[in-house]
Order: sequence, then C-alpha cells, then structure tokens
Amino acid sequence: MLEDLKSIRHQLIQGVKDDTLPGEVEKERQATLVAGSIILEEVMAALNIQSLRVCPSALREGIVFDRIETSGRLPLQPIRASSSSMAKRFNLNQGQIQRVSTTAEHIFNAYAEALQLNEEAHRLLLAACQLHEIGLTISHKKIHLHGGYIIEHSNLTGITQRQQQMLAAMVRFHRKTKPSPKDAVFKVMRSSDVDTTISLAAILRLAAALNRTKGSTTAIPTIVERKTAWHWFFEQDWYEQHEVCVWNANHEKLPLSKLLGKAILLKPAKPSKK
Repeated sequence: MLEDLKSIRHQLIQGVKDDTLPGEVEKERQATLVAGSIILEEVMAALNIQSLRVCPSALREGIVFDRIETSGRLPLQPIRASSSSMAKRFNLNQGQIQRVSTTAEHIFNAYAEALQLNEEAHRLLLAACQLHEIGLTISHKKIHLHGGYIIEHSNLTGITQRQQQMLAAMVRFHRKTKPSPKDAVFKVMRSSDVDTTISLAAILRLAAALNRTKGSTTAIPTIVERKTAWHWFFEQDWYEQHEVCVWNANHEKLPLSKLLGKAILLKPAKPSKK
C-alpha cells in the first residue's frame, strides 16, 4: 500500500545507514534501495496507485523458459497455460472461447500445410482465441485495439517476446483493419513471423466472425477444395439460424482468401437423403 511505503521510509533510511536491514537484503542492493523506494512512492502518488502486487517471477524465469523452448526439450505448453490464466484473470467468456477455438482449429487443420503453419503457430492461434475479446474489459468499442495493447504490455509468463508480439498483433487484427506487412507492428518482427501472424489473424477473423452472435452452437465448416474456390459447407439448420454470422464471415473472409489464392464460398450443406 502507498501509505505503508511512506510510513517505512525513515526506517529504511536508518536501516541502510546502520546496516541493520534483514540478511535477505543483499549488500549490493542496499545502496539503491532507498532511492528506489522513493521513486516508487512518487510514481504511485503521481499515477494515483494505492497498492501494488509483487510478481512471483523475475527476469531469470523468463530466460529459463526461453532457453527451454529454443532447445526443443519441452513442448510449448507454457503458451496455453499463460493465455488460459490471463483469460480467467480477466473473467473472459469461456463458452465463447471454446466456440471460437473449435472453429479456428477446423480452419487451421484445413490450411496449415498450404500456409506453412507449424505446431507453434497452432498453439499461438489457440492462445489468441483465448484472448481475442480481452479488449472488452476496457470498452465495447475498438476491442481489437484495446486487446492488442493489453497483451503487448502484459507480463505473460512462459511466452517469449517474439511470441507475445505475434499474439498481440493477431488480436489487434482479428477484426476491422486488415493486416498488412507494411503495418508498424510488423516492423520489429522477422519476416517469417510476419507471414505466420498474418495467416493466423486471417483464421481468427473468420472463426470469431462465424461465432459473433455467441450462440450455443459452434460453427463447424466442412471445407472442400474445388478447382476455382474453397467451399465451406455448414449444417443447413445452423446456416439458416445464423444469418448474422454468415454475413459477418462473408465480410471477413478476404484476407484468408487472398492468402490461399482462391475464393471462399460459404454454403449450407445439402440434407442427406434417407
């Protein structure tokens, strides 16, 4: 608490002067402890922050996660764990997360080979599905912008900086403005990550659009490639009852269609003959 910080300032100064601080406080840190506490106190006062929560992890944990991941000795499970924890912390709609995730996986499985998407991309897509509506915690307007900002500036344990940049960009571009390699957010990424992020954002756009009304029934397309187009067939009852979702998807399908080089046609499946 801010008041607690103010109340111990004199004790802290005296403790450093008399060398009576607890043994847990390393000697090399004592010289900057008082100055750091005063700076923290002034920042909290200026920003009207009354309390802070101590982070249980430090820089070393991030380094360990990064080394483990790049060595290939551990699957990228921390991505899922971190995004799931964040979704629960922000009390996001778990039903909607599941619907969008299921639809996104169907689309991913259909096009992973064509778009050269690997297992890491799959995990990042599911993480983006977990967090695509996190911007709602700020406002119903521009949720994609708010969501991208929150993710970009959060401390996501187990996710590397490049993965966090990709995740933030996917949420940023999952609706409204379509992603382009020329966008400023992509200038700090390597070219292969830019391509992957744009592909995943295109998939997320359609998965979110097809479940926009947040109904209880998940949109699950049967995807069939034809000579001149990709045909997405939906159960006839779902198709007829979700006109808004179909309309949204038809307006959001262009980015993925461009990447695939073919049109995407959304259609009701013909009822089977009994």
